[in-house]
Amino acid sequence: MPEIRFYEDHVRITIMDNVKRNIILNNLLAAHIFEEVVIGINELCLKFDPLQLGEEDVTAIISAQKAHPAGEISTNKQHNFTIDFNTALDMTMVSSHMNMNEAQFQHWFLNQKFKVDMMGFQPGFAYLSHDGDAPSLSRLDKPRSSISAGSIGFLGKTACIYAHNGPGGWPIIGSISTPIFDHKKNPPNILQGGDDIIFEPL
Repeated sequence: MPEIRFYEDHVRITIMDNVKRNIILNNLLAAHIFEEVVIGINELCLKFDPLQLGEEDVTAIISAQKAHPAGEISTNKQHNFTIDFNTALDMTMVSSHMNMNEAQFQHWFLNQKFKVDMMGFQPGFAYLSHDGDAPSLSRLDKPRSSISAGSIGFLGKTACIYAHNGPGGWPIIGSISTPIFDHKKNPPNILQGGDDIIFEPL
């Protein structure tokens, strides 16, 4: 898969490094060169006006950013969250899918180091990845109408933390009590792309 792929008026760029991807996102948003800049897992998507910018121009801008992203001195933070497995709504289903009993799955989960891949879907919602071996798991056939803020969803290689009360379709394996979104703070997101997360037992 090429690192830079053009589709008429937008381009998708693969950037595997979480910290660098988020630094480049912030730089491109601040530069106001592109009509839209959207972050995804392992990539950025940029919309541009082909009458103003040609593919060579866009490629040069992206290549310069990838080679020397300003702000690279910023380091990712580590967050330690206490997880309450007693709030798991889908522990039996998830642990069975992982070919473990519930205690084994909880032990496995606590020994993974998670990283914030991206923020999205709703303010403060965090998508997480890890390097452990885990089969993919599907979202629930019928999403729940209400999920509590702090709930942790798990889809195998990907996990999430819900920042707000509301509907949700991820299997829930526990929750944290630490708020991860505070509209009174700047920025309101406690978590940022590239941050590390360690879950600790209650």
